[in-house]
Amino acid sequence: MFQGYSKDRREETCSYCGAIYIVDIPGLPGHEEREEYFCPECSHVNFARASNSPRVSLVKARTDGKNDKSPSFQALIDSYKDE
Repeated sequence: MFQGYSKDRREETCSYCGAIYIVDIPGLPGHEEREEYFCPECSHVNFARASNSPRVSLVKARTDGKNDKSPSFQALIDSYKDE
């Protein structure tokens, strides 16, 4: 049986809204694919090579003074409609 591990754990700042969050990226040898993860404040889409969806924890709320969603989130949703 394969044993998963924590491939990476890092703090990131959202390029859209300025929120700060921690990303935990799981790994499993031979089972890593392109996985999306989202800013917990604006749903800005990011990608990582991981064995499952990365876990995201908010550290500091958005700093742009808005409450909208990132355009990248809507673009991802629209791309699924085309499938």
